[in-house]
Amino acid sequence: MIRQEIIKSIEKATGKKNIRLERSENPEHGDYSTSIALKLKKNPQEIIKKLLSAQAEKSPLFERVEAAGPGFINFYLSEKYILKELAKAQKDLSLTNPAWKGKKVAVEFTDPNPFKVFHIGHLYTNTVGETICRLLEASGAKVKRINYQGDVGLHVAKAVWALKLSYPLERAYATGNSAFETDPVAKKEIEGLNKKIYERSDPAVNKIYDRGRAQSLAAFEKIYKRLGTKFDFYYFESEIGKIGKKIVEEGRKKGVFEKSEGAIVFPGEKYGLHKRVFITSEGLPTYETKELGLAPIKYKGFKYDLSIIVTGSEIIDYFKVLIAALKKIYPKLGQRTMHLAHGMLLLKSGKMSSRKGNIVRTEDLLNQVKQMALQRSKNEEIAEKVALAAVKYSLLRVGLGKDIIFDAVGSLSLEGDTGPYLQYTHARFKSILRQPGVELKKLPASVKMSQLERRLAVALLRFAEAIQDAASSFSPNVLANYLHNTAMLANEFYHSHPVTQEKDNAKKQLRVGLVKAIAATLQKGLSILGIFAPEKM
Repeated sequence: MIRQEIIKSIEKATGKKNIRLERSENPEHGDYSTSIALKLKKNPQEIIKKLLSAQAEKSPLFERVEAAGPGFINFYLSEKYILKELAKAQKDLSLTNPAWKGKKVAVEFTDPNPFKVFHIGHLYTNTVGETICRLLEASGAKVKRINYQGDVGLHVAKAVWALKLSYPLERAYATGNSAFETDPVAKKEIEGLNKKIYERSDPAVNKIYDRGRAQSLAAFEKIYKRLGTKFDFYYFESEIGKIGKKIVEEGRKKGVFEKSEGAIVFPGEKYGLHKRVFITSEGLPTYETKELGLAPIKYKGFKYDLSIIVTGSEIIDYFKVLIAALKKIYPKLGQRTMHLAHGMLLLKSGKMSSRKGNIVRTEDLLNQVKQMALQRSKNEEIAEKVALAAVKYSLLRVGLGKDIIFDAVGSLSLEGDTGPYLQYTHARFKSILRQPGVELKKLPASVKMSQLERRLAVALLRFAEAIQDAASSFSPNVLANYLHNTAMLANEFYHSHPVTQEKDNAKKQLRVGLVKAIAATLQKGLSILGIFAPEKM
């Protein structure tokens, strides 16, 4: 990795660790820069002299190193070094990061509730969670995908109440919730059903419940397959609830939890948070209790170094309380647990609500975008891949904290910051490699590169850095933005630098090497984002 090599050189020249090195946005200011001289209050020229005297003569790392302003140093990579690294990347596109190599990471995501619709909020969580898994796997971590689903609770009782009245499953929850909020008789019946479902005390109710649960889970599996996710572990609230309840009761004896108005609560206000109920006055465990019980069960199944829970940002405060309680009960697991929150997908009327029924189902959205893609390509398989790319990339291209209003038309554009644009760019360069006479025999050790060729080569060599930065910050948008910027450079290169018509053999081999690197980088990068890169479009 280029960045690491430069940092090592600076460390050797200064005797200091933890060097901060920045990528230069403007090529005129070099490829990288640092303010280490300013930090050390040293003359930059002294550091530059040591750097240049230490580099190898045959394959120097730097073409030149320049002082820029008080305390800043700009680094310009040598063409020999760039060509050497480009040749190495052709053979091995290694992305392993020592910080993640061998680490065990559990990632819990998607978490749809049986008896409720798999809506586009779940799609967002799934897309983020799967990409985090792939980023960490590419970095060398051992990752397990976990899905935790709420198959008991008041939402289930509401749905079962409607199923008893022969409402279809997709309408059951919204119907039951409406009755619960407006009809006192129905509310009482649903509360009774909630207890029966949890205790499995009524055979007739159990039959309706089991059928609805199985139907929901089967429908979810079809969606996971379509999205490209395969979970390693499935956990359900019905299995975890009693475990969590026991943990809370034991925690109360130790003073972690308190009794309040007949319920058992975690006194979050003592830790700058808010009070949260873990066991209701009726003696039923809440979602918080079940999530608390899940932590040791997850660890028993997979001895993780880090447990990541991916959800929407509307429950950030909830997870602050949960993790605070977890740290009191299981300090080691609490320290290893982090909540990763993404923004919300909004309807034009505002936030989605499955209680009101005004939600967008994942399958409906994907099918709508696919139908739009079919207007451009009559190939069913390609249209499906393009639709998935359009949707997923729209969710991943922005920072996780931001809300998104999905634009179906814009997401399918072959120009601009879209998934299909990256797919099209990949297909464009793969088509060059299929042309007669286009074969990479050997990258030249020395050839004069144009400014654009050099910028493109350096950008391609930064792929591993983009993966490292995206993984370390749990930010898929870092990789998405890198791929988009690299694709723009690649397309500029495509329009201005002919490959098949180039007469100079050294230049032609350089360009064929760049074409291969572009295609390989886009294919691998899109794969990490969970997006398929077609050979043709």
